[in-house]
Amino acid sequence: PRPRPPAPAAVAHAATTPEIAAEMYLATLLMVDETSFMERAYLDELARQLKLPDGLKAQLEAQALQS
Repeated sequence: PRPRPPAPAAVAHAATTPEIAAEMYLATLLMVDETSFMERAYLDELARQLKLPDGLKAQLEAQALQS
């Protein structure tokens, strides 16, 4: 089985700047299956904990789809 990811709050705590928060969210997007309900819920909670603006969240998700 795959290891459990760290809690979104723990990840967000490590993001010391908005730029790092965006990079962390993008890296997570590239590693997960957005179509999985649990992984989508994790991403949504991570974005909330990182305090990403909705527009930036959408922009990062579009960027991940192009990768």
